[in-house]
Amino acid sequence: MRAFVLFLVCVLACSAMAREKPPLPFYDWNACPFECCRYGSWTLRQSVSFHQSHAEGSRVTFRLEQGQIVTGITGVVITKRCGTTRATKSAEIVGIAKDGVSPSLSLKPGETICTLHSEGENESLFWYDGNLYSGELPDPEDSGKSPRSEELRTETKPVTEWWVMIKAASVCNGISCRAGDVGWSRETSAFEHMDACE
Repeated sequence: MRAFVLFLVCVLACSAMAREKPPLPFYDWNACPFECCRYGSWTLRQSVSFHQSHAEGSRVTFRLEQGQIVTGITGVVITKRCGTTRATKSAEIVGIAKDGVSPSLSLKPGETICTLHSEGENESLFWYDGNLYSGELPDPEDSGKSPRSEELRTETKPVTEWWVMIKAASVCNGISCRAGDVGWSRETSAFEHMDACE
């Protein structure tokens, strides 16, 4: 009987821990993680090597030079480590549950949420109690000026990578050229016209 009780306690504890954080790494497919971010026609501001996949160490399949135009097809933000935001007092978070049915959030002092990545303009994708939400959290860069900073404190930032998949208009390897190659890159600062608000 004692062994069964210990087993039950372990199952409940493990279940609670699983709700606190999502499985990592967490993949947010088709994410475009800043305000006015868009996929579409981009221009290279520098030369970029493109990989076969979005995985670390994947093989480089082609390289494009500065000034070439590509089509941003999609992307994925990979969260390797959650960030932590803690409620310093009771807080209501206006968040949209990704499953469409989870309740809005009411945090008690001391409760934490796992932040996955920024979505721009103080909006973040985050995880709480086994559910995925998108909502407003304080910006860790604003030094406490956010209206939410009295209720919520950012303790750590998430560790993320943003990989984008592009389609090239043409690819030249020094001998021949072919059209339509598809590749992945995490050198996202190398692309112009990703911002629809520019």
